[in-house]
Amino acid sequence: ANLITENEELYGKVRAAQTLSRKDSMKTREFERELAHIRDEFERLRLAYEGTRSQLENMEVKLRSNSQEDELSLAKLAEETSALRSELGTIREEYLGQNGS
Repeated sequence: ANLITENEELYGKVRAAQTLSRKDSMKTREFERELAHIRDEFERLRLAYEGTRSQLENMEVKLRSNSQEDELSLAKLAEETSALRSELGTIREEYLGQNGS
């Protein structure tokens, strides 16, 4: 009778251990799924970050080149304006020279 009782106790402990093992196994699988989800989300965010960074770099390059083009355009306009002023000055002197004599 003592062996039967001891056997039943051991059987109960084995069953409890199996139940805990199953619960731990389920928790492990749940954590693995959650970890996989986090990895996927991290990868998605990394790709989004890299895409955004690339777009920003492209925009900065365009802005810099536009800025340089604008500077060149302004310099060219300044030269043309200066040339026109000089031409107008020459024309004015000729006009005044013809009308003044």
